[in-house]
Amino acid sequence: MCDESEDTPRRPIERRRFLALPLAGAVVTAVGGHAWADRSARPSTADVDGTGSHIDIVVRGGMVVDGTGQDRVVADIGVDNGFITGIGDLSAVSASVEIDARGLVVAPGFIDLHSHAADGALPIAESSLRQGVTTEILHPDGGGILRIAERLSLEEQGLGINIGAYIGFNAVWGQTVGTEDRRATPEEIERMRWNVLSGLKNGAWGVSLGLEYSRAYFAQTDQVVDVVEVARDWRTNTGSHIRNEHSGVVDAVSEHFTIGENAGLLPVVTHHKIMNCCWGRSSTTLAILDDFNERGVYTAMDQYPYLAASTGLTWIAPRWVLEGGRSAYLQRFADPQLRPQIENEIHELVESKVGEAGNVYIHSIGQTLAQAAAGAWDDSPVSAGEAAMRIIEDHGNTASIFHFGHEDDLRRIMRHPLVAIASDGGASTSSSTHPRRYGTFPRVLGRYVRDAGVLSLEDAVRKMTYLPATILGMVDRGVIAPGMVADLAIFNPDTVIDRATFEQPRQYAEGVEHVIVNGRLALHDGVLTGARSGRALRREHNMISRPETGEASARVAVNGRLLPMETPDADGETFVADFTGGEVGQPPAGWTRHWRDGSWTIADDPRRLRMGSTSGRRALTWDDVGDVDGDVEMFGRVRARGHSTLFHLGILTSGEASSETSYFIRARVQEHDSTPNQLQVGRYLDGGYYTLDSATMPFPVQHDAWYRVVLRRAGNMLRGKMWPDSADEPLDWQVQVAPFDPEIMTLTGGVGPSHCCSGAVTDWSYLSVGTGGKRAPRMPGDAPADPEVWRHAQLAFSASRHGRDSDGRLVLNVPDRGISFRSTAIGMLQTADGWFSLTGRGNLADEPAERAFVMTVDQHDPMADGQTVVAITIEGGHVLRGRLSGGTVRIRR
Repeated sequence: MCDESEDTPRRPIERRRFLALPLAGAVVTAVGGHAWADRSARPSTADVDGTGSHIDIVVRGGMVVDGTGQDRVVADIGVDNGFITGIGDLSAVSASVEIDARGLVVAPGFIDLHSHAADGALPIAESSLRQGVTTEILHPDGGGILRIAERLSLEEQGLGINIGAYIGFNAVWGQTVGTEDRRATPEEIERMRWNVLSGLKNGAWGVSLGLEYSRAYFAQTDQVVDVVEVARDWRTNTGSHIRNEHSGVVDAVSEHFTIGENAGLLPVVTHHKIMNCCWGRSSTTLAILDDFNERGVYTAMDQYPYLAASTGLTWIAPRWVLEGGRSAYLQRFADPQLRPQIENEIHELVESKVGEAGNVYIHSIGQTLAQAAAGAWDDSPVSAGEAAMRIIEDHGNTASIFHFGHEDDLRRIMRHPLVAIASDGGASTSSSTHPRRYGTFPRVLGRYVRDAGVLSLEDAVRKMTYLPATILGMVDRGVIAPGMVADLAIFNPDTVIDRATFEQPRQYAEGVEHVIVNGRLALHDGVLTGARSGRALRREHNMISRPETGEASARVAVNGRLLPMETPDADGETFVADFTGGEVGQPPAGWTRHWRDGSWTIADDPRRLRMGSTSGRRALTWDDVGDVDGDVEMFGRVRARGHSTLFHLGILTSGEASSETSYFIRARVQEHDSTPNQLQVGRYLDGGYYTLDSATMPFPVQHDAWYRVVLRRAGNMLRGKMWPDSADEPLDWQVQVAPFDPEIMTLTGGVGPSHCCSGAVTDWSYLSVGTGGKRAPRMPGDAPADPEVWRHAQLAFSASRHGRDSDGRLVLNVPDRGISFRSTAIGMLQTADGWFSLTGRGNLADEPAERAFVMTVDQHDPMADGQTVVAITIEGGHVLRGRLSGGTVRIRR
């Protein structure tokens, strides 16, 4: 049905109002992952004029710079349950916290595209919060670990800010090829493509490269494309520390843009700079950026506002010397035939990159390279090349500061509209580091906006918020608009400034007065509140990297019938064991021991399978089920005592002692020293162990209490959940991960309980298995394993955007689930070719509560065979993802 049809019933159109807004219900969305707040939606007490209501926070009278680059406006902002609820005159609205923002700028929280944050700094993140940063993306420059889910589990320790992560090409290449100068084999290419795909499935925000660094330097351009091209259908980005930032900078910029073009990804040249040898060539590199964009290849850059870099001292060593890693290059240093050549080449690189040895400062010795060369050894003076080798031999690849740049290039790069601001630093507590970790964003706002006028305030904020959000693919952060997540930075434009210096970097920025992270005050009147309201943000494939929506008008509509995505038929079997047929005190019949003997016997009162206290890893597999190589689900009822790891339940179990293989779910009790109260998915592979994902349980995990647990393998995804014996089964999976190793797709093995540690006594009163897509039977009297499956839904939606205002309506009916939902306010409408997203609020039928929603429409989803796919998440756990059947979709930009 066409949205223009005269036969279509009309009702009043809601507007994204800037003068008065009804206020939203409770919702917090982790971008891509739709992680909703625990609080349920609550009734709105606002009438259509926004009067008579009470919310969490009102920011009054600030200069709102919304992130899009549009002119500032003076307005109030309402925040409730984690979301922005209103912008305009909210004088009739009361709040638990009121912030007087008169004379202050209210901006979206800053998004740092390029963070090397220290894990230990993230729970407080003071260095970031005092800059107005609310989100940092880890694993830039190709680095980090392959286990993205494990990295994002940092959320379990509490986070002062939000984090996300890239999947790092260098980590992938180094894991498979190492540091050798050779081409990868076809088999190695396939393994690396699997690693990249696993990272994306686990929520990575793109594929980062560091082609100047040793693990990836030897990867040739065509093989880089071969690996990262697997991300094409995810329509994400690839940011790169390019292969050469000095004498070959022009070619290296072109190389990365070509990699992105050929791989179907948005290429981003990260921390773009021009070094000593090539001052002035930013005109050429920016012209290349423009050329690619003019011919339809969207490309971008990011930059930090300093004329010095920070990295390891081997940055000034020739790349050929570094092949094979530290032991190999130390041998080359020690070779009397090679040492003079290396000495000379280091001198040439110093001259090309920074001009002279006095521009290299080495933290570990507290001197410049020139000072060390002049007097650090008995035989001094020595050359800069000789001094560098000696320092590397004694101190390793020690962190150093390299002064390289020219102010003209920095400003020219900064002015380009497609250059974002990023720190190349991240949360830190270090006092021997680059000042960018403490000052990047206030430095831009103070020195380059207020003092030098290089950027307007609106454009600077855009480069810190909406531009990085769209590069990454975020849809509900980076802009101030109703329905967007309430990440806000409130600062004084007259005083905001950086204080960190190269001599004393650990000095906090000034002028940022308040910071709100996911709707909670993290910095209030310049004082940390101690709130750990940050979240781990996970990207989904329909959160696409794209150009900014801009100020142009747009109209979108989608009408028709939604059907569930195709799912394969379940053709497997089910198995149940309640151990009623065994003999008490004897091992269970029909089960096989693995790895080590263990003590497995039938016990009574209640009848159960007991694993007694023995040492070492041991497992028991179910003979009737046999070896499994496809989809499988296990369910069990368990209690345990004697060890802080409560239980293991595993699949694909095989191998011998010391070469154990299994994927399993386990729980840690609340008294565990390092990972208390957690549910974890892990794996043994040839005896090696990794935790793949973890989540803190919302209930205490205790000894001698009964729990239900489920582990499901579907394709290459592992999912798990756990709940107390007396509670209902949760609808959502608590842990889920795509393992980074491809072996999961080729392994076969048994299923059953296991354990890792001595002292544990584990009781299983019930175990069941479903194979081939079938669900494992729950216990007699339990509710069905899954919520009722929906068969179809009816959707009618249209919206338009004109400058600051968006109008529209959404009507969704899902008869099988009894859902009837209508929008009450339209928030941020974002559009790209064949795609749009929307935030807003609405009501379920017969409920006074307003609920937030997020919707994306993908007109030709490449991961669904080009079908139109609609994804809608309504606060309260209502998630719908389906394909449009027999309807229409229109996107006019």
